[in-house]
Amino acid sequence: DGEKVDAPDEQTLTSPTFHVGAGPLVISFQHRFSFENGGWDGGLVELSANGGSSWVDIGAGAPYNGSTNAGTDAPIGGARPAFVNRSAGWPNFTNATLNLGTTYAHQDVRIRFRIGADSSTGAPGWEVDNIAVSGATDTPFAALVPNANVCNP
Repeated sequence: DGEKVDAPDEQTLTSPTFHVGAGPLVISFQHRFSFENGGWDGGLVELSANGGSSWVDIGAGAPYNGSTNAGTDAPIGGARPAFVNRSAGWPNFTNATLNLGTTYAHQDVRIRFRIGADSSTGAPGWEVDNIAVSGATDTPFAALVPNANVCNP
């Protein structure tokens, strides 16, 4: 009917399953984000070691810049560490590295980038690029895909 409905929203970018070797699992990426000020919206990096049945926040290993607002109705929940507000140097991309050590050694895992937005004010969101995984014994991403430089509304 074309009517816009304001409601909480969740978006995810999830990797294929990959196997972690004996050494540390390190995930690096470039990103920039601009969420609604005040921690009402935010982004998380999560990991699953059971095929995606459940997910854990990578937690203290994350370079999060703050916490979500305790009163948010965003699907990621309130009062938790996350990427919130705006990244330093916006609109430039910055580097992030997550060293998860050997906690996931010899396991099959998936990673995901997850945004939770509340039912109110909108903002540009989170862009993630150049994801690299070290410590995996296989290739989680089959190929480097060129940027199409096209935005689809």
